[in-house]
Amino acid sequence: MGLTTFVPGVGILGTAASKLLNIFGKTLSNSGLNKNIQKIKDDLVSEIKKNNIKFIILIDDIDRLSTIDIQSVFKLVQSIADFPNTIYLLAFDYDIVTRALEEVQKDNGESYLEKIIQTPFNLPVISDVKTTQIFISELNKIFKNIPEDKFDTNAWAELLHGSISYYLQSLRDLARLNNTIKLKYSFLEKEINIVDFIGITLLQVFEPKIYSSLFSYKEYLCGSFNNAFSNTESQKENLKSICDMLINRSGENKHVLNILTVLFPKVREIYSNVSSSSFLVNNNGRISDKHYFDRYFSLNFDVGLSLSQVDELMLNAPENNFEKIILDINENNNSNLLLDYLDSFFKKLKEKNEENERWFTLVKHILHIWPGLINPEKNNFFSLPWEWRIRNLIQNFLQMNSDKNARKNYLKSIFEDENISLGIKSNILLMLENEHNRYLANTTCSQNNNFQISLDQLFELEQIIFQLIISSSYYDIVNDENFGFIRLLLEETKETRVQEFFENFKMRLNKTKLGTAMLISSLIGHGKGSNTSIFDTWLVNYEFIGKYCDVTNNLNRMKLFTKEADFAKLTLKQQENIISFIVFKNFENNDMETYVTKKLIDEYVNTKGVILKKN
Repeated sequence: MGLTTFVPGVGILGTAASKLLNIFGKTLSNSGLNKNIQKIKDDLVSEIKKNNIKFIILIDDIDRLSTIDIQSVFKLVQSIADFPNTIYLLAFDYDIVTRALEEVQKDNGESYLEKIIQTPFNLPVISDVKTTQIFISELNKIFKNIPEDKFDTNAWAELLHGSISYYLQSLRDLARLNNTIKLKYSFLEKEINIVDFIGITLLQVFEPKIYSSLFSYKEYLCGSFNNAFSNTESQKENLKSICDMLINRSGENKHVLNILTVLFPKVREIYSNVSSSSFLVNNNGRISDKHYFDRYFSLNFDVGLSLSQVDELMLNAPENNFEKIILDINENNNSNLLLDYLDSFFKKLKEKNEENERWFTLVKHILHIWPGLINPEKNNFFSLPWEWRIRNLIQNFLQMNSDKNARKNYLKSIFEDENISLGIKSNILLMLENEHNRYLANTTCSQNNNFQISLDQLFELEQIIFQLIISSSYYDIVNDENFGFIRLLLEETKETRVQEFFENFKMRLNKTKLGTAMLISSLIGHGKGSNTSIFDTWLVNYEFIGKYCDVTNNLNRMKLFTKEADFAKLTLKQQENIISFIVFKNFENNDMETYVTKKLIDEYVNTKGVILKKN
């Protein structure tokens, strides 16, 4: 008994197939490997006649093969089709196959086909009306008992007649769309607007590039225009340029625009001058509401950051939209994944020796908003320090260009950009200094010749940063999130003018309690501890802080300062740093306690009645 006998639903057909395999196996066994193919075929024919079994061999979707494979299939059928009791049923698109066979029969594929196909049967072309009727019938099976308030009949009619009917050119198109709708709806039921859901799925199936790009433009597409604001026209121009770019990716501009118009009232207003606010009276979970937008892409099957979203940022998005897209990625806690992607992207371009001013503009925009980027890995014990991410980004970008002068010019542009913080610039400068064995804690020189720039170029850039430092206010410097890098430059430089500035900096800040608190706060380190869980730690080193102020005197000053009005001028982070500075005095001589925890800070605050800012 053959194996297929036990397969449910196979039955007689399976048994026949099993017999055929047994016959073929027996024939090969009897013939051996020394006989030619013709002899094997003759033996097989004899066995088929003796067993009197009839076969139908179905070969479907031939038109979906490459031209060479189509030719191979018909050559194969032509050479072996004379088996007895055997019928070949070939299913294909006539026009596609005849074109593929033209190379075989001297530009006459039809003639070649007629020699092979004995009984042609042409399926009737299904009308557009019938296709639409089948589509609607299938939708009724998927969407059952939809409340009227969740189904906009006007929007549905616009979508159906303006776009859906165009894209449904065949039963295969219909099946693709319906299957995708059915799969997604099983997950998103009760969470979406039905018409919007069908519209966005239409783009996903038939215009996948546009569908993938839409996610990057949430802030532009959602909501409505407020014509009372002076920048409304500028917003409209930006959105129109985005829509034009997206629409031009498709050869079906009119139909794509119709879908976007149905989905997003702001797009409708741009192209038809109908106020977008009038379409937002009842959102019903519409895609144009930013609170619901993301769920329409929740089955995009991308883990974390969508690569198509990053490709949109890297290759297609207008440069004046860079920061919005990056902030959207950041809002979803994916900024670390973006930086990982850019590192990989720049490394690949280095191998190809490619560079692009667009990517430098992107790097600068990232540096502009760096202080506002969230580090999703900050609670991971072994995560890469966030500040090092800047160095990796700059280093990988610079290495795309082997010309040191070009690298120097890129760096100079960054250092002269007023929208990039002094601390970030100092971090980058220190990376370059370290490559030349300068400003290193370990004074042992390494044999590193792989410099981003020459030493003379480094000195030139160094002067730009030093001038920026001595031109800045003391408060701006000490409150910079990356003050630690500025401080390292100030401590290590031999430049007389910078040394004098540094001394004045410390002296002026120590004159007031507020300035002293800011200075002490900037000298408190942060780390992670762990027992059953990972927790934040405040690292207080009185010996190190003593280089900048009198620790004993300032312990009492800071205790008093926590009750004064100016204490509220500090950020929450600075306030907690000052409390850790005070609390650590209790553990100064305890070798087992090397840091302060949040629990200790909270205990002091509650005991002393200190008021902290809310997070």
